[in-house]
Amino acid sequence: MLRQAVIGIGTLMFPVLACGEADAQVDAAKRDSAVQPASGTASQQPASPTFKPALKPALKDVVLGMPDAPVRIVEYASTTCPVCQHFHAQVLPKLKARYIFMGEASFVLRSFPTAPRPLALAGAALARCAGEDKYYDVIDDLFLTQAETLEAARIGAGQRAIANIGARHGMSAEMVEACVNDPEIAAYLDREIRDAAGVDRTPVVFVNGVKAAAPTFEAIATLVEEQLAIHRAALEAEGAPPDGVTVPIDPPVQR
Repeated sequence: MLRQAVIGIGTLMFPVLACGEADAQVDAAKRDSAVQPASGTASQQPASPTFKPALKPALKDVVLGMPDAPVRIVEYASTTCPVCQHFHAQVLPKLKARYIFMGEASFVLRSFPTAPRPLALAGAALARCAGEDKYYDVIDDLFLTQAETLEAARIGAGQRAIANIGARHGMSAEMVEACVNDPEIAAYLDREIRDAAGVDRTPVVFVNGVKAAAPTFEAIATLVEEQLAIHRAALEAEGAPPDGVTVPIDPPVQR
């Protein structure tokens, strides 16, 4: 049975799922992933104000790179997972340089929260609240400050750490609190978790729907090259130039 934890993110309590736990526990986490109020006096507290961000919350896949690129790389990650932090610091930049900024692949990050799960869900909500244009800016910030945020959560200051991240992206403390308690955002994250077929740990990466053997550049690049070969063969069969997908694009922001 999954243990429960509260780390002071709003008034919410979520089941804890450790990074890389077994399938049975992942399934249990998916069943319990809907937002639940904390026990005791939580039901007597006034509801958080409706979150009204400057930008519409990003309640859809946010695509990095060209949306119509022939290859789609999808990562399921948690901003509290150290292996995910390594992926974003060491692997993703290589994928950006080799495939994403060359127009051959696009990238999407979907949330699959791990322990401490309330903190991971709060971070995922914060990125969604920032809007489509700032989604990856907040994700980058969450990974960059992961160690400090986890330490803050350990001493009971997780809510303040999340609020500080929000402040760096134009959100007041009140906006952050409303964001992490927003039922529409919570419902979206819940669906994202429930729809994560084949995800039993983090990070997990899919390339055009094919699960990578490992979250390494080599494993992912192998699948990308296979998918590009299939795409080029299809173009040749149609009489189109096979190298038409390799025109470099200038990203608006080098992340």
